[in-house]
Amino acid sequence: MIKINDKRFLNNFFGLAKIGWSEAGLNRPSYSPAYAEGRDYVKKKMEDAGMKVRVDTIGNIYGRYGGTDPTRKTILVGSHLDSVPNGGIYDGALGVLGGIEALQSLHEKFGSLSAPIEVVGFIAEEASLFGGTFGSRAITGLAPLNQPEEAFKWSGLTCDDLVNARIKIDDYGAYLELHIEQGPVLERKNLEIGIPTGIVSIIRYKITMNGQQNHAGTTPMSERKNAMRPASELLTRWFAWADERLVKKDNFVYNTGVFILDPNSPAVVPGKASFVMELRSLSDKVGDELVAKLHEMVNASEYAAYSPTIEKIVNKAPVALHENIIATIEQAVKRCGYAYQRMPSGASHDAVAMAHFMPTGMIFVKSHDGISHNRAEFTTDEDMLKGVQVLTETVALLAE
Repeated sequence: MIKINDKRFLNNFFGLAKIGWSEAGLNRPSYSPAYAEGRDYVKKKMEDAGMKVRVDTIGNIYGRYGGTDPTRKTILVGSHLDSVPNGGIYDGALGVLGGIEALQSLHEKFGSLSAPIEVVGFIAEEASLFGGTFGSRAITGLAPLNQPEEAFKWSGLTCDDLVNARIKIDDYGAYLELHIEQGPVLERKNLEIGIPTGIVSIIRYKITMNGQQNHAGTTPMSERKNAMRPASELLTRWFAWADERLVKKDNFVYNTGVFILDPNSPAVVPGKASFVMELRSLSDKVGDELVAKLHEMVNASEYAAYSPTIEKIVNKAPVALHENIIATIEQAVKRCGYAYQRMPSGASHDAVAMAHFMPTGMIFVKSHDGISHNRAEFTTDEDMLKGVQVLTETVALLAE
């Protein structure tokens, strides 16, 4: 195996982790003073490694080593530097600092490789006024220029900045992203590495039941048209159907994290009840079947008196990762002797945007108890180092 500098990586990683940290968790939102400080820290580490460093017009940061073969395309690695509110220190940062260590270790051992190698720290991967994965969508041209005016005011950016951040896609041959799993699968199966085969769809529908707002004390129970009742009954029916299906084939997840009553008052019979159903699957066919079943349930005759509506609010297709990159990561994992499995990614990542334009792969390491987007997010030093080792071996295989 190619030797990486364990101590250097851990010092660099935990140095960044201090920036934006408090008892509440990590707060390093994009376009904030904490984010600028974190990016400056990363810039210094790239410069210390002898990389050619640049910050683009929207705030992504790149560190690069040139290659010896001018016909070879750049191998890009990276992840994001921003955090969710009160988040953890591992999400995103592992892929950036791990990327720096992987490329630096390769450069120290071999000098310039055949292909150029580059690491990127993306801005605004987490949800923001620009939407999620903004940094990677902007460089690939997937971020529309007609962004909300408040987003431009918040960030200080212009349309020209978005245009000028775009990379020359044809210059890049692959993208790799090292990331924590953000789920419990690897830990529960006692596996060291996960190799995602794809990133699941995200489909969201808003369902609304319309009743009649009225006084909660004086309206007889027999005369109430409480919108919450059909909404909650519908959810119960969905849970029962979906859970039964999952027993037969575990190939999707669902969630209802939003339930809104209008008005939301203990003294008022709600005249309107709305909830958002989120569906995720690696299969378009499964997603279509779930959506069809949801429509069927909403439009059932017993709910007709409540004039139900169903509105699609998000529809992101699943993204397949590149089989050649997956196979190369697999080769690297076997070289390291780690236990692994192929698996879907249940969360979205910057790899989604990159996969539309270049061969893309991801490497997962364990998340303790499956906790993420939480100050309690934790991955052991040993598991992080295993991920960095696999990333290093994979880049070596691709670059040579």
